[in-house]
Amino acid sequence: MNIQFYAKNFELTQDLKALFTKKLEKLKKYKQSVEVLNVRADISQDAHHHKGDVFRVDINVDVPKKKVLRAVEQSADIRTALDAILSKLERQMRDEKERYIGQRKSA
Repeated sequence: MNIQFYAKNFELTQDLKALFTKKLEKLKKYKQSVEVLNVRADISQDAHHHKGDVFRVDINVDVPKKKVLRAVEQSADIRTALDAILSKLERQMRDEKERYIGQRKSA
């Protein structure tokens, strides 16, 4: 799995990269039916938000047949945003797996 990181308005540390990589590795359990080609993680910090610093995490997962699974979350804590995104992406991967299995059964 190839993961590309893009950070805006803050520096992405090696610890955060390792955390993202570890969490995104959970998507590999769907590799039997859905192949992950590329993962792009865009992380930005908005310091001018009226509630203080807010992180916006946007993750795009490229899968075969020109499909992109996408999840976006905003939170004051980057780890909370990552956990919310993972649940969204796992749901989308599960849907893709069910679609793949349904196509195989009908063929």
